[in-house]
Amino acid sequence: MSPPLLVFRRPSTHIIVLYTLSIIISLLLFYSCTFHCFNCSPSSTRSLFIAQYFPIIISPCIAIISMVWLVTKIFYSSDPCNLSYNFIEMPSAVFCSLATGICAVIEILYSTDFTQMEWINKVSSSAAISIALCALHAIVAFSLE
Repeated sequence: MSPPLLVFRRPSTHIIVLYTLSIIISLLLFYSCTFHCFNCSPSSTRSLFIAQYFPIIISPCIAIISMVWLVTKIFYSSDPCNLSYNFIEMPSAVFCSLATGICAVIEILYSTDFTQMEWINKVSSSAAISIALCALHAIVAFSLE
């Protein structure tokens, strides 16, 4: 029987797929919040206008976190350092889910016209992408070992 640190652990395929999807969807959120809605009118209230920059800042951070865990899962799955510090993966998935949930709330508040109660087409895609990314990271958090 070999010691547990020397056993080769093959990474789960579904985790690799989930991290790849997370990178793609977070970059899609960044595109949707910045370039797709570049000519959208800013919000009338100052606090909501400042909050609209939160998805632009957090989506590259989520892409970087997902990229780090994807590289770790593919290339360093049997590394002793990875086996020792693997407990950080769950809090990072929960943080990403929480951050994208906040992005979804901000995008829903920004894309809803409360006087007419109808969705503005250009911005509602960002809200849908944020909700999908929040659900994806919740799945990642629940599927970790």
